[in-house]
Amino acid sequence: MKDQPPQPLDIVPVPVQPPPVSIDTGHHFATTAKEGSKDDLIKWAKMVAQKLKFTIIVRRSGNDEDKSRKPFFVLECERSGKYVPPKKKLKAESTGTRKCGCPFRLRETLLVNEMTKNLVPPRNIISTLKERDPENTMSSKQCYNARYRYKAKMRASMSEMQHMFKHLSDSKYFFKYRSIVDEGGEYLQDIFFAHPRSLSLFNSFPTVLVMDSAYKTNKYNMPLFEIVGFTSTERTYNVGFAWLTNEKEDNFIWALQQLRSLVRNEGSLPKVILTDRDTALMNVVGQVFPTSAAMVCRVHVENYVGSKIKELVKVRQGEEVKQEIVWDFIPDTSAYTQWIRVMSFLRLLEQHL
Repeated sequence: MKDQPPQPLDIVPVPVQPPPVSIDTGHHFATTAKEGSKDDLIKWAKMVAQKLKFTIIVRRSGNDEDKSRKPFFVLECERSGKYVPPKKKLKAESTGTRKCGCPFRLRETLLVNEMTKNLVPPRNIISTLKERDPENTMSSKQCYNARYRYKAKMRASMSEMQHMFKHLSDSKYFFKYRSIVDEGGEYLQDIFFAHPRSLSLFNSFPTVLVMDSAYKTNKYNMPLFEIVGFTSTERTYNVGFAWLTNEKEDNFIWALQQLRSLVRNEGSLPKVILTDRDTALMNVVGQVFPTSAAMVCRVHVENYVGSKIKELVKVRQGEEVKQEIVWDFIPDTSAYTQWIRVMSFLRLLEQHL
């Protein structure tokens, strides 16, 4: 008897429950209309839900009689959440639930989230809420807590730095960064970023640039190095920004090298670069842009000269000396007289430095 070939086994398909259909209906409840009372607002929300073929309920509400707490209420789908069995044992025929994990939930913090997304400061958020509802008792702490929860939800499992890199990448920013590695791990050292529109403007109007650092812009106390350009119509535009760990020559060289990499035509390098009186920055401009003239910004010159004038000039009690005192009288004189007065003042200033 010949061997029979193996017969295939009967395969019984296992029934798989299809995933629930999820439809986001949140935009139907976004409105700028203001209702007269809480009951009117609940009635409006239930009417909108009824048109969308589902039912919402008041999940939780605050005590209106307790003046120490801000009144609130939370609306959600009647099928929201999961079924929680009672402690006592029920008969089999009496069990059942409508809960299916519906994620719909409507909260009053929607406006706070939208304004936070649009970079509105907390004080302006609170003032806007109080203008819309004079009875609103939101405190600054509650506003900050709502903003924190919203930002944490947007970041999900990402760190703040990873979240920033994601936004820069999604918005097609040009960005570069460098880090340092030691025994404790890897740490961000410097980061440079520029908007796509800024790249086009920089290559069209690269003649004059202004560079300066701003402070107290972040909780890490990193100086924000800002680069500004000028168009042919004397309008300013932001070329790029850099967060630097230190204002040393090495940090500035790296930031300027990233700026140099944005130039598409080597024949269109900046002709003049204005800086503050930062010696490290002025020293490295010539290394990265050898054909550019590094000059001190007039605003910084006025501030420096004005501060020295207050020390040199004796002021009577109650009389103020303006920083523009040197520049006010120059346009009213001839060129030769201007030169004589400026040179005399500089000699006097040099003697007291």
